[in-house]
Amino acid sequence: MRKFLLATATVLSTAICASASLKADFEWYNAITAGNETADAMTNFEQAVAAPQGDTYILGQFNHPTGSVSSWAKYGDTSIIPEGMQFAGYQKDIMIGRINAQGNLKWNVVPTVANISNTYLKLAACPDGGVVLMANATFNSAAGAGAPLLISITDTAGKTTEINYNDAPEGKAPYVGVLIKFNEDGAVEWNTTITSDSMIEGIFNATPMTLTSVATDNEGNIYVAGTHISTVDFGNNVTLPRATNAVIANGKVSTNCDAFLAKFDSTGKAVDVLANNSTTPYAATESYVVVTVDGGDAYVGVIATCLADTPYSIFDMPVISNPQVVASNLAFCKVDCATMQPVAAGALESTVSTTVTPHNAQLKGAQVIGSTLYLAGSLQGGYAQDGVELAFTTAKQLQNCVAAINIDDMKATKCYNSGSGIGADYYVFVDETAGKLYSFGYNLAGPVNIYTYNLATAELEETTALLTGGATFAALYNEESHTFIGSTYAKQLKNYDGAGSATDTHSQFTGFLFSYSFPDLNATSGVINVAEQAADLNATPEYFNLQGMRIANPTRGTIVIRRTGSEVTKMIME
Repeated sequence: MRKFLLATATVLSTAICASASLKADFEWYNAITAGNETADAMTNFEQAVAAPQGDTYILGQFNHPTGSVSSWAKYGDTSIIPEGMQFAGYQKDIMIGRINAQGNLKWNVVPTVANISNTYLKLAACPDGGVVLMANATFNSAAGAGAPLLISITDTAGKTTEINYNDAPEGKAPYVGVLIKFNEDGAVEWNTTITSDSMIEGIFNATPMTLTSVATDNEGNIYVAGTHISTVDFGNNVTLPRATNAVIANGKVSTNCDAFLAKFDSTGKAVDVLANNSTTPYAATESYVVVTVDGGDAYVGVIATCLADTPYSIFDMPVISNPQVVASNLAFCKVDCATMQPVAAGALESTVSTTVTPHNAQLKGAQVIGSTLYLAGSLQGGYAQDGVELAFTTAKQLQNCVAAINIDDMKATKCYNSGSGIGADYYVFVDETAGKLYSFGYNLAGPVNIYTYNLATAELEETTALLTGGATFAALYNEESHTFIGSTYAKQLKNYDGAGSATDTHSQFTGFLFSYSFPDLNATSGVINVAEQAADLNATPEYFNLQGMRIANPTRGTIVIRRTGSEVTKMIME
C-alpha cells in the first residue's frame, strides 16, 4: 500500500509576518476504526486537499474482513459504511469524504465495489468547490472470469454510478484509468474512463498505462499525467499511440515506458494529449510523472532513468545529452494549457558514477510559488545542471530533497537537501519576508519533520519534529487555515499530545487523522498587510484571503481581497 503522497501546493505571501522558528500547535485527532482486525493492515489516508469554507477533502483506503463491516467501520463516532454492506475478500476499499476545520466528518462516500489499485490514488480540488478523484482501476482474478464491475458508488444524493470494463483479455486485469467528479456535497456529477491495449504483440501487460498525477486550472479543466507503454484511448476521439521505446524482450513486454499529459474539460471530456514520443530506450521505467498548474501553464516533472550516453527529451524538447548508467535524472517541462504545447524544459542530471551505488530518486509532487517551480521528493546521489552540482549525498539511503527551478527559463537555481532520512518532501511553502523555505518530510519509521532552510543559500537551519513515533501516510498543508493534516497508526497515538505518554489505548490497526496549526504564520491584519504596497494601478491584480494570505488561483464564489497597486477591494470571486 502506498504510504506517502503530496497533496496541494501552498503559498505564503511576502505580506505575512512570520518568525524564523516555525511553531506548530497540536489541534485535534480522530480515530478511523476501519482496519482489518485479523491481519497486519491499517487505514491509510492517501491524500487531503483544501475544500471551501476552510474544510478539507480526504481520501483513504482500508482493508477489512469478508462480510458485514458496518458495525466497526467508523470515523470517530460516525459510521462510514452503509448498514448491512457486504464486501468480498479481494476488494480494495476507499473512502472519499469532507471534514471541517475541527476534523469532524461532514459527509463521506464508500463504494460498494472498489477494485482500485493502491498505486497513485489522488484528488484535485475544482474551482466550483467540488473535487475530482483519479484512480487506476483493475480487478482481481478472485472475482472470476470475464470483465467484472470495476467501481460502484452510491453517492450522498442516493444516485448509484457503475463503471465497467468490457475488454479484458482472457479474464486478465489491466489498469483502467478513472476520473470521478464529486460536487462539494458529495454527489457524483460525471465519470470518465481511460483505457489502453494490454496486449502487445500477443503478450499481456497488466500496466499498459498508469495515471500518476492530477491537477485543475481556474476554468475547471483537468490535467492528468502518467506513463504508458501501449496505445491509450482517453475518449472523445483523443488517443495516444504505443510508446516508441516499448519493446518485447525474452518473451515479455519491457518496463520501458513514456510520459504523457492529457487535458479534460470541466465536464470530463478529453480535449487533447501531449505525448513524450521519446525514441530513447530506458534502462528502467519512468516513475511518478507529476503535474501542477499555475495561471495558464502546466508544469510536468518526471524521474527518467536513461541508458548511458543516450540523449533524453521531455515532450520533444532535448534536456539531457549524456546521462549516466542507471541514473535517475529529474526532467521538467512547462506546457501552455491553451495549446497543450511545450514552452520550455530542463533537467537535473545525475552525477553518480557508474562504479558506485546506482543513483536513486523519487518525485512526489510539484508546485509553483511565485516565479519558482518546486519539485519535491528524495535523492540518493547528486544532481547537476550545465555542469554545476546543486546537491549531493554519499549516504546509502534516500534523503529529503526539493529542487527549485525558475519558471521563465526552466533553469534550476538551488536544491534544498535535508541530509537525513529515508524519505521525501511533500509540501513546500515560502516566507519571503523572513527569507525562509519550509518543507514537510518524513523518515521511514521515524519522525515527521518540518525542515527550515535559508531561502537564499539553501542551507538547512532547523529540523522540527511534529510526530516522534513514526511516519505519516498522507498529509495536507492548508494555506487558508495554516494547518497540517496527516495520518498514522494507533500505536503512535502516544505522541499526539506532545507529552510522550500513552493517553489512549486502541488496536494497532486503527488509523488516526491529526492536525497541527501554525499561528505564527498568520497575518496580524489581513487588509492592512495587503494594502501596504507601493502605488501602481497598472499592476497585475493580486488576490488574498481575509487573513491576508496571497491566493495564486482563487476559486469562483469565494470572498477575496483584490489588490491592484495601492487599490484594495473586497469582493466575491466570479
